[in-house]
Amino acid sequence: PSFCDKILKLISETVQFHIAKLFPVESRDAYHIHTYALNGCFGLIKEWLNSPVESHDAPEHMAELAFSMLLATFTATNEKSK
Repeated sequence: PSFCDKILKLISETVQFHIAKLFPVESRDAYHIHTYALNGCFGLIKEWLNSPVESHDAPEHMAELAFSMLLATFTATNEKSK
């Protein structure tokens, strides 16, 4: 598998783990949130990797940023579904 495939798999597994805590397995919302989160995280990482090296933020910062955005998405969606 390519580097991108490995990144997508890692993101997908992480997102799926957190979504499973919030939604029933067959939920259409869970499917849409997974798609949104996967593509958003991958797009963020892809843009970061394609930007000039001298403008790169630290990998730790990017990981924290991605996680914060995912957490905000999960929290907002979970609150809305109550």
